[in-house]
Amino acid sequence: MNLSVTSVQVRYGARRAVDGVTWNLGRGIHALLGPNGAGKSSLISAIATLKKPSAGTIRLGEYSGEQLRGHVGYLPQDNLGRSRMTVREHFAYMCWLRTIEGQAARQEIARLLALTGLEDRADARIASLSGGMRRRVGIGSACTGRPPLLLDEPSAGLDVEQRAALRGIIRQAAGHGVVVISTHILEDVIGLADTVAVMVEGALKYHGSWEDFAGQPEIEAVRRAYLEIAGGRG
Repeated sequence: MNLSVTSVQVRYGARRAVDGVTWNLGRGIHALLGPNGAGKSSLISAIATLKKPSAGTIRLGEYSGEQLRGHVGYLPQDNLGRSRMTVREHFAYMCWLRTIEGQAARQEIARLLALTGLEDRADARIASLSGGMRRRVGIGSACTGRPPLLLDEPSAGLDVEQRAALRGIIRQAAGHGVVVISTHILEDVIGLADTVAVMVEGALKYHGSWEDFAGQPEIEAVRRAYLEIAGGRG
C-alpha cells in the first residue's frame, strides 16, 4: 500500500510549517531528515491525521483525509511514562481500538510482545519501565494490526544500546509495508532506511536513494551532503 503526499501545506497562523510538500512512498523504510524546526513533526502529524493540512492531499492506498485515521500507526516523540496499564493491558487496549477481538487479539498481543522483546515484562506497569522499554511499548502500539508506521524521533532519549535494539525492532516491523522515520540524527537511519528525504524550512529539498544523495551510504559522506542541503544546520 503506497503513501502519497501531494502539495501539502500545514499552517500555524501566518507561518507555513509545511510548504507544498510532495512525497510518494512505497514499501520499505524511509528516512525524513531535517534540523529541529524544519517541519518534520508537522508533516508526520498531518499524515497521522492529527493536524489537518491547510492545502494538498494525503492518500494511503484507497484512503484519504479523515479515512486515514485508524489505518496508520503513529509513534509520537513522548513516551508512555504515566500509564498505569501493564504492557499486556496496553496492547490489549490497542487491539480493542483497532477492533481486533477474541483469539485474533490474543495472537496479536503475543506477536507484539515477541516483536518488542517484552515477553518477560508483559505484566509490568508501563510507568515502571525504563525509557528504552517504554519506546518499545510505543512501537508495539503503533504496530498493532500491521499498519504503515510513522515514527517521530523514535530514538529520542535512548542510549547507544537501546538505539541498536530499536533498529532491530523497526527492521522486523518493516516487513509489512511503509515505515517513515522522522529524525535529525543521521546515525539512526544510515544502514536502516531504504530512501532518504531532507526537509528544510518546511520544504522537501531532496528525496531519493542514499547513493544519489551522498555517493555512498557512509556517515561522513552523508553528513557532508546533509549539511550542504540543510545550510550547515545539524
